[in-house]
Amino acid sequence: MKKQIHHILAEYYLKVVPNLKNEAFERQRQTDNVVVWIVGLSTGVLALILSNVEKITFLSVGGLKIVVICLLFSILSGVVFRAFIYTLEGL
Repeated sequence: MKKQIHHILAEYYLKVVPNLKNEAFERQRQTDNVVVWIVGLSTGVLALILSNVEKITFLSVGGLKIVVICLLFSILSGVVFRAFIYTLEGL
């Protein structure tokens, strides 16, 4: 006897959905690792810049401000991203 279409679809989704969930979790974990690296490197560069401001002669004051603003933005956006992800996981 032939299977009805809804039984075939149910079997298919029972096989596919757990795999999709695992793949989504793995992608989220990899993204989280990348964000941690970016925030860490930005924090380190910002600390080096602020500790040796007088030695940085290849950038003008305006250029230095732009670099510091970009680094601060990357740090803040990384922290907000991680907070959002952990809040989303809690739901």
